[in-house]
Amino acid sequence: MSEVLTVVVTDNTPPFDPTITGPATIKPKVAQTYTFNAVDEFDHDVTFDIDWGDGNGAAGLGPYQSGESLELTHTWARKGSYIIKARQQIALAWRATGRSLRSFAQQNTSSA
Repeated sequence: MSEVLTVVVTDNTPPFDPTITGPATIKPKVAQTYTFNAVDEFDHDVTFDIDWGDGNGAAGLGPYQSGESLELTHTWARKGSYIIKARQQIALAWRATGRSLRSFAQQNTSSA
């Protein structure tokens, strides 16, 4: 017998993994701008949750049009290695079911 394959039939899929662009090596106490972007294959609006990796973040930003860029500025107070995480949801699913989560992380000291 073959391995089991689970198939989900739906008229909606999660947005593609978000992208995070910005400088990877920075100095402490200097504001840096990062761009977040997510594309939904059905052009649904998306919302973002951002975690800066230092105990700061923001939730429920948006909604933004699929493919629209969100620019945010952040300053780290201390030297170190931090992981920026972005999670986006389809705005429609956010209000209706709270599903369709994807995440992407980028370390600010190397390209991911």
